This record gives sequence, C-alpha cells and structure tokens, in this order.
Amino acid sequence: FGHAAGDQVLWQSARRMSAALRPDDLLVRQGGEEFVALVSVHDEAELQLIAERVRSAISATQMNIGSQNYSISTSIGTAIAGPQDNQKSLLERADNALYLAKQQGRNRTAHLPERRKMMQAWADYLDRRRADTGKVLEFKKSGSRR
Repeated sequence: FGHAAGDQVLWQSARRMSAALRPDDLLVRQGGEEFVALVSVHDEAELQLIAERVRSAISATQMNIGSQNYSISTSIGTAIAGPQDNQKSLLERADNALYLAKQQGRNRTAHLPERRKMMQAWADYLDRRRADTGKVLEFKKSGSRR
C-alpha cells in the first residue's frame, strides 16, 4: 500500500472522527496511527456513546484509496479523568482500554474506569463470592506431578 495510502487513511479517518465529535471536542494525533479525543462528558455512558459514534464513522463506509475502496476498522479505548488522575495516568488507562478492545476482537470500544471504581467493583465481586460460597478464593488440587 505504501506511505501515501497510509497517509490517506489517516487523513480520511481524522476527517470522519472530527465530523463525529461535537464542536467543543478536541481531536489530536498522538503519533503513528493513534489519536486522542478530549471530550467533556457527564458520565461513562455518554463517553461510550461518543466513542461508538466515532468508531462507526470510520468503519461504516469504505474508504477510497487510489482507485480502490477498502473497509477500515478501528478500536477505541476510553477513560474518564478521576480526582487522582493526571495526564499520564489518564492516557495510560485509555491506552490499556485500547488494548482491551483489540483483544476482544477489534473494531470495538472498551472503557476502563478510574482505579477507585475498579477496586470497588473487585471488592463487590469478592463480597458476592463470599456470600454465595462462603469462600473468596478456592484452590483445588490438580493431578499429581512427577
């Protein structure tokens, strides 16, 4: 495909993402083929709606590169800034969510909540496990090893 084709995909993707975002949202190229969108939202549900709208804008219609049409997909990772976040921790969480989206099958969005919410979700799971089974963790002896 070459550099010209890659540049064309990046250019068309950026135009589609910008069109899917709201006027006050900011889209910047992070480097390579990664972009960062800074958006103001009320909650995770609103963020997921925006992320899905951006993902769909890229993948819904083929891109014309040269004289051929190609289907393009994208994976998107999202994170909302929490009180303990700084720029680095927020970008790391969004990046980890991006890798999660790719692991889940690509062409999708994934969200990682702030650390405090993740820890609370884990504590809730352990409490439910303890209530259901009387145990938090259970170890079973496997076959003998020689």
